[in-house]
Amino acid sequence: MQWTDRTAAHGTIVLGVSGDVGATSLGELRRPVSRYLAQGHLAFVMDLSAVRYFDWSGIKGLAGLRLPVTGRGGTFGVAGGSSVRRAIVSSRFEHALGLCPTPGKAVLACAPEPFLRADQSVCDWCGAVVPTGERVDEIVRDSSAEYPGDPLLEGARTVVGCGHRHVTALVEHYGARPYSEVEAWAARVDRVVEDKGESFSGLPLADAVGLDLGQLRRALAWRAGHDVSSTA
Repeated sequence: MQWTDRTAAHGTIVLGVSGDVGATSLGELRRPVSRYLAQGHLAFVMDLSAVRYFDWSGIKGLAGLRLPVTGRGGTFGVAGGSSVRRAIVSSRFEHALGLCPTPGKAVLACAPEPFLRADQSVCDWCGAVVPTGERVDEIVRDSSAEYPGDPLLEGARTVVGCGHRHVTALVEHYGARPYSEVEAWAARVDRVVEDKGESFSGLPLADAVGLDLGQLRRALAWRAGHDVSSTA
């Protein structure tokens, strides 16, 4: 395992890891995490985008790194490729570990409060602050994307890069993520239930989200399998 460290927007520390990851190898990062905590940094992102192999022992390693951060009132996030995401989601710890699709999204999620001016954005790939005039946007297909104000945009996500190189990396990243129609259905169900309440169910709910009852059952089953709030 190899690792690098850098400071992203709002003083967030991004630890980039590559190679094969396990609990023992991630233990190497305890010293730099402790050093940054002593310096007053309270937001950490683990960038596992370049990791080749990741399993349950890696999840245990992440939990060990997260504990001293959250114990001091800090925030902790994780971003990674498909193998990392599959392992964390199947373990049902995606919420507890702050799993995000990209390092930039994790930097935003870890910020204790809004920090961007109206003319700024954060690069979804590296987490750097980007002046609006220098940002590069692209639309990617993503079944987890939902837009309450415009359902026609569901399944598509606008990504922001600090340049063409990072936008290309984002397009490749989302392109490698399988599109799940059932996940998109679940996002629509979540939006309607949040608006109308938990008692809104059955055929009225199916009609409201544009699904038949069989599709609704599949969406609810998908959500039940990915709802980690009771275990995180």
